[in-house]
Amino acid sequence: MTDIEILSEASYQNNVKKKPTEIDKFDIEILYVLFVNDKTSQLESFKIRDIIENTELCSSYYTYVNRIQKKMIPLGYVKEGYKDGNAKCFYISDSGIQYLNDNILNKENILKGENDYE
Repeated sequence: MTDIEILSEASYQNNVKKKPTEIDKFDIEILYVLFVNDKTSQLESFKIRDIIENTELCSSYYTYVNRIQKKMIPLGYVKEGYKDGNAKCFYISDSGIQYLNDNILNKENILKGENDYE
């Protein structure tokens, strides 16, 4: 392989879009807001503005949109619901609920149980 081919291959690898694999606190907050407000179907879904109003995070509207559309939907944790006028709406999917139960809520319950004995 020549140097040009190696550089071309490296450039291609850097530009290939990768499916997101991990979520962070921001994403967990979005999932939790949808879960707590029982937004679990296409009909029962939140607009981005509703999600923003129910979180304690200070981020722009576009940050929420990008997070949901480019990270949460491809991972399958959030799905798009029926539109409200021109606004897209979103709800937590079954896999999102399962993720919360397995990784977040279960651990919180364990920690609360340990604190009860002190």
